[in-house]
Amino acid sequence: VQELQGQLLELQGQAPGLQGQALEPQGKALELQVQALELQALDLQEQALELQALGLQEQALGLQGQVLDLQEQGLELQAQVQELQGQLLELQGQAPGLQGQALEPQGKALELQVQALELQALDLQEQALELQALGLQEQALGLQGQVLDLQEQGLELQAQVQELQGQ
Repeated sequence: VQELQGQLLELQGQAPGLQGQALEPQGKALELQVQALELQALDLQEQALELQALGLQEQALGLQGQVLDLQEQGLELQAQVQELQGQLLELQGQAPGLQGQALEPQGKALELQVQALELQALDLQEQALELQALGLQEQALGLQGQVLDLQEQGLELQAQVQELQGQ
């Protein structure tokens, strides 16, 4: 730009008739400024996309943590179900004379069925969270691809600026 300004002064000193040609270096200087601003904008856009991708990855990790918690709860419930099934078999095998007390194991059997349904619900919830986490990871990868595209555009613009500066 300084070289172009020097040429401009030289042209202005030569003759008033060269003023038309003197506008060309100013135009190139403005083009360079515009491209420098475009590069800054691309850089900011790229940083914003990188932050967004990081945020999505954090959300996906959080969901995976919830999935692990649900799996742990499911294992605890399965252990309780097995314990109650063992108690039920023990009570059933003791004596037919305990039929009055046999209502209690039936209640426990109903509890077992309820807990089995809860396990199924936990399993479905866990699958839904896993699918959600996968979706967020896919979004994060897409954003990282956009960031790479922007970096490539920035390099192309820098090459154009250097070429114009050479002129």
